[in-house]
Amino acid sequence: MIKLKEKLIFDSLFYKFNFNKSILFKEIGYKRKNKYLFLIFLCLSDVDQNKIKYNFKKNNEDLIFEIYINKNESYELTINENEKKSCKSFYFVIVNKKIQIENVFELTDIP
Repeated sequence: MIKLKEKLIFDSLFYKFNFNKSILFKEIGYKRKNKYLFLIFLCLSDVDQNKIKYNFKKNNEDLIFEIYINKNESYELTINENEKKSCKSFYFVIVNKKIQIENVFELTDIP
């Protein structure tokens, strides 16, 4: 079984070489019987990670995860109700353009 860190790096490489732009995607990881949701931001531009802000908003049954880089650059990802209920924890992962994991945040403020 492939380790989660390696899977995140492989996915990031796929997005980098196929789309060649910053992208926000999700990945599910398992440890023992627990399920975890990872929201990964592949940042291909030179951005200070301290300037990346995130927010959650509700849309009917779904939850929308938004990140803001600056006034002109934002990304969003939809998390459906089943994913939200079935996952024990949520994490936000920032991957830089060298495909290195820069930071991992546990998201505790999910509505």
